[in-house]
Amino acid sequence: MIERKRKRERKKERKEGGEKKMCVSVCVFSFFVFSLALLFCYVHFLFMIPHLTILLLCCCCCFFPLFFLFFLGEAINVVLFVFAHFIIIIIIIIIISRM
Repeated sequence: MIERKRKRERKKERKEGGEKKMCVSVCVFSFFVFSLALLFCYVHFLFMIPHLTILLLCCCCCFFPLFFLFFLGEAINVVLFVFAHFIIIIIIIIIISRM
């Protein structure tokens, strides 16, 4: 009976460790997508389409990572991602408007 309890505890620990690894990998993947979106928007800005650039930046950088984090149930990470992305978007809008 004690061995069964230990097996259950080990199984729980393995499951929790897997969830943490999944969260980290999704965050890394979201950051990669965010970087690609920034690069894509920079290319669009080179062709002088600033409004389209801002729209693409908002869609690609805010909503795409949010879906992954929402499905993982990581509410704090979702809030942090939204906050960080909107700050970056505001900085980019300021830079674009000054050019």
